[in-house]
Amino acid sequence: MGPLLIADGSRHRAELTDLVVELATLSAGFRRSLPDGVLTGLATLVRAMNCYYSNLIEGHDV
Repeated sequence: MGPLLIADGSRHRAELTDLVVELATLSAGFRRSLPDGVLTGLATLVRAMNCYYSNLIEGHDV
């Protein structure tokens, strides 16, 4: 499975690009608003979740 790519000529490309920029901006603001302790704990949790779902997608028993 590869990444989803939007064709250069797609009529949705500009709108999707704007949404991506908005999401990245909001995400960065959210990250900056978190105290260091919460950020560290959340990063550890998300790393474990990513590992779990990556193994699940690859067909490994978890």
